[in-house]
Amino acid sequence: MNFAPFDPSVATTQTVVTTVVVRCTASGSPAWQFSGTNGNAPLRMKHGASDFIPYTVTATFVSPGGGNQNWTLTATVLGQDYQNAPVGSYSDLLTVTIIP
Repeated sequence: MNFAPFDPSVATTQTVVTTVVVRCTASGSPAWQFSGTNGNAPLRMKHGASDFIPYTVTATFVSPGGGNQNWTLTATVLGQDYQNAPVGSYSDLLTVTIIP
């Protein structure tokens, strides 16, 4: 998931959405756990040695599809969280664990 370039002078909330399909063999909804290389509470993107921008990720059920479940993952960065951030590239490796 890639955010558009952040503009600290505007600092508006940025949102990225992607759709995933989960193959389910049991009934019910899975539980989602998100962990990042740069921290989990909160998730955060890193630039340089010590500059971070926190973000959140949520999973929303969309629809079943013949043994598959369609989900939307939404990642959000609040404008207030990057308005004073140093310029540069920020990244994180997000790991998604799905628990039946």
